[in-house]
Amino acid sequence: MSDLLAASSLLATVIAILFSLWYPELTSALALVAAPKKEDNVAKRQHVHAVLLSKAIPLMIFAVLVALVFIPDCIKILLEAGSQFLRYGTAAIHNYDSVRTAFLLVVFASAYLAIYLTILTVKLLTLLRKLSRDSTPRS
Repeated sequence: MSDLLAASSLLATVIAILFSLWYPELTSALALVAAPKKEDNVAKRQHVHAVLLSKAIPLMIFAVLVALVFIPDCIKILLEAGSQFLRYGTAAIHNYDSVRTAFLLVVFASAYLAIYLTILTVKLLTLLRKLSRDSTPRS
């Protein structure tokens, strides 16, 4: 179990470091405002496209994969804990395992970050679509 905790912690740390390094660029791209005519958005569209391809999408995929890799072990641990509680009630606390609990916390944090990165990526994709079309009605 400690190997599992070490592996999940290492991968979560890599995601967190990349996220903290790239977050300013992700949010600055999200702060861009589309001009009414798509011709005026060429540089903004290129910037958002570059941020999506080089940072947002790869990081989101990595975070989702890390979360998915460890979710089966989380389910197993939660089912075992639930079974112990149903069998022994509050006396099951004597079987408490801080390593398993820490593993669950790391995976939950990774899953949260994966969800947040997915939301950011969807917002960037939506912005890219806005930058690619005219927003003024044609006469």
